[in-house]
Amino acid sequence: MMRRLVLLPVLLGLLTGAVFATENPAAGTGVVIVLQNSSAHAAVDANALRRMLLGLIVEWPDGNRVRVALPSRESPAYETIGRQIFGSSGRGMTRHWLQKVFSGEAQAPSFIDSDAALIAEVLANPNMVGVLGSHPAELPGGLRLVTP
Repeated sequence: MMRRLVLLPVLLGLLTGAVFATENPAAGTGVVIVLQNSSAHAAVDANALRRMLLGLIVEWPDGNRVRVALPSRESPAYETIGRQIFGSSGRGMTRHWLQKVFSGEAQAPSFIDSDAALIAEVLANPNMVGVLGSHPAELPGGLRLVTP
């Protein structure tokens, strides 16, 4: 009985730490969605952004076409994002998008090799939403991060 009482606070501490890490990611941890911080995108929540990454929402509220940026096979985040956003593997993420493109449901995403290149692509394209493998240590002005 005493052993259970000792383990209970330890387990609660571990679970509480996991919840706080998800709600407020520190630099270098957790998958994050990145987009330009414009008034046209201000009302879009994390759920809608995730649906954009999945190709289920193809237009911003202002009517502009959503452009998606995902990690390429060369990116260290390829498998992580496949699992966390698509519930599959990196290959499953690619297959998901091939099906969307060939069925005419969505435009092909940009597959980018690194988080730095993905950030640069989002900065250059106001209608782009991307996903990073980790929370960046520094974020250029004009971008917004959202935890999925």
